[in-house]
Amino acid sequence: MGSPRAASSPSRAITEVCEAKLRLMEGSLRELESGKAAALEEEILRTDAKLEELGQLADAATRDLREDFEQAMELLQSTRRVKEHMLVDHRQQLGNVAERIAALRSARDEGLKAFEAADHAEMVSFLSKHASTYSQECWQLLARPLPRSIQVPLDDIPFEVAKRRDLLREAQCSEKLASMKNEVLCDIVDALRQERSTHADTREYAVEVEALLEAYATEWEKRFDYACSYCGQVLEAALANEPY
Repeated sequence: MGSPRAASSPSRAITEVCEAKLRLMEGSLRELESGKAAALEEEILRTDAKLEELGQLADAATRDLREDFEQAMELLQSTRRVKEHMLVDHRQQLGNVAERIAALRSARDEGLKAFEAADHAEMVSFLSKHASTYSQECWQLLARPLPRSIQVPLDDIPFEVAKRRDLLREAQCSEKLASMKNEVLCDIVDALRQERSTHADTREYAVEVEALLEAYATEWEKRFDYACSYCGQVLEAALANEPY
């Protein structure tokens, strides 16, 4: 039989070999983990850079939308002032027309009463004495019945109707476009907040933001049908710049 020292020598060698292999495996694992950590850190940095770029784009879009909204509000205020002036002009014109109609009606009534009370011979002699073109026209006008409703042609109103109508159309279109742009901006901001916390890969997020911007551009180019607040006529936004 061999000695115990000779038997323990091979087992010690095997143990040393196993320990050496374990050390090599531990070193390989540490290198692998460090490589993965570096790759993950690099990916995180790229993701942060992309998110920052998207945030800058959103800020720029916010500034543009705010400027457009302020311009639309200024135009809306100007249009409101124009509406007020139009109402004042309408009231003045209608008041003047009503006074003229009342004066003509009173003169007609007085003339009819005078002719009814006068003798027929005196009326004929009066007309023959003043038989002029003006007198005949006056007699014909007085003989006509008065219309039930007073109609004033639009051309008789002394202000720029077409220009103010264009301003009203432009203001109404700008108001609707500003409202739509604000809704799109809120959608973009909400998407930024959600995707920043849910998406690990920003490429999908970039695709979704691009789709949002495409939808925004599509909505911007659409035509809005609207009705005039005065006459109720339905018009298209594309006709706002056409001559009426």
